[in-house]
Amino acid sequence: GLVSGRLEFRFDVGSGMATIRDPNPIKLGEFHTVEVHRNLTQGYIIVDGGEPVNGTSQGKFQGLDLNEDLYLGGYPNYTVLTKTAGIKSGFVGCIRQLVIQGEEVIFKDLHRSSTGVTNCPTCKDHPCQNGGSCADSEASLYKCSCPRGFTGSNCQHHSSLHCHSEACGPDATCINRPSGLGYDCRCHLGKFGNKCTKGELVTTPLFDGEKSYIAYPPLTIVHDDLRVELEFKPLQRNGLMFFSGGKKMKVEDFVAISMVEGHVEFRYELGTGQAVLLSPQPVSLGQWHRVVAERNKKDGHLRVDKGPVEKRTSPGKAQGLNIHTPMYLGGVSSMDILPKPANVSKMFEGCIGEVSINNKKVDLSYSFTESRMISKCVDNSPCDRRPCLNGGECMSNIEYEYQCLCKDGFEGERCEVVRFACQSNRHCQNGGSCVDGKCVCAPGHTGLTCAENSPYQYAASFHSDGYIALPKSIFPR
Repeated sequence: GLVSGRLEFRFDVGSGMATIRDPNPIKLGEFHTVEVHRNLTQGYIIVDGGEPVNGTSQGKFQGLDLNEDLYLGGYPNYTVLTKTAGIKSGFVGCIRQLVIQGEEVIFKDLHRSSTGVTNCPTCKDHPCQNGGSCADSEASLYKCSCPRGFTGSNCQHHSSLHCHSEACGPDATCINRPSGLGYDCRCHLGKFGNKCTKGELVTTPLFDGEKSYIAYPPLTIVHDDLRVELEFKPLQRNGLMFFSGGKKMKVEDFVAISMVEGHVEFRYELGTGQAVLLSPQPVSLGQWHRVVAERNKKDGHLRVDKGPVEKRTSPGKAQGLNIHTPMYLGGVSSMDILPKPANVSKMFEGCIGEVSINNKKVDLSYSFTESRMISKCVDNSPCDRRPCLNGGECMSNIEYEYQCLCKDGFEGERCEVVRFACQSNRHCQNGGSCVDGKCVCAPGHTGLTCAENSPYQYAASFHSDGYIALPKSIFPR
């Protein structure tokens, strides 16, 4: 299928999806060739004779069992397809050749049902509208030359009135102007030009430590609680990674996450004094790390990678965070924005990956409002970020895409979803109960099937006449 102008090949042999996407957007209105190949769990896609893009499906199964008709160009029920194929609508365009296992499929010889399918138009069908002139073309069957004021493959769109399917490039969003006349192309991060076709799409930004920053809309619903989860790869020991503040109070509230002499610092002000939390160990430069910084009213917690949780409480009576500025990543538009108590003297140099606010992922490439001096972060492999959870194995698909091979019992893009772990109580160990396919563990135990001990979850309470009898074998001799 086509996803954001790029060709994508998906298959599932029964134990997990393989998603293989060519990184380059195709040119609309022209014919292209695409080859898809699968051998057991391995697959690849070739577009217009270019380099193959490889991928692997998850799990142990290898055979592909198909019991439906082959559908071309669309499907009768997209509700079924959305979760698996990730496609919500049918193909708009022409398909003129289909070859399966070396044999060409002749469409007119197939006696199957079809809906909404006609012959591909040529100049004989007079496809050009609004006075456009038609010329035969091998690349696209025909090509329309449009008069001034019209655009589109058939000159069907008024070029200056409103958004249409060809108004902007694939890495842009078309927005109609409030006046009703005209539109603007909102470029995704790293793209520029009238149609946002120039530049390189940035999904993982690199900050230069001097002038770089990205601004996002102000944070909302964070007065009482705020949780920031952020992936970062630092290249210098000092720099501001995250900031949001407020200019409407006598004492300015703010929240900031910075690198300070190689350590990660989480600092916030609620109006009656700061809380400052510092990671006990410095982080390694040039490597990916994950920080979780959160506050519940006055209480703050900070954890970097799998290190200990640092805890602090802000002084005074204030408990709410009042912030109004944009949310800044990697730096700020002007140092004047920063209050002196934030103790920031340098912007961040390095890469910032996935960012989540209160467990909601931020779309770094699309939802920004401003950016400056942003370039594309380059890794040896997307697996350098250790994205797979719960023991999943990371495999690199293409330059900036990865696939997680999940352990039994887990699924999802990052193996973050627990599958049905049980069907009855007998699948849950140590007295656990099966509830809605998941084991609810008895105190003192944890894990998918309650097989792991969790000593801090359970504490024994004694009442003068109580005791616990333990086997003598646990006492060393």
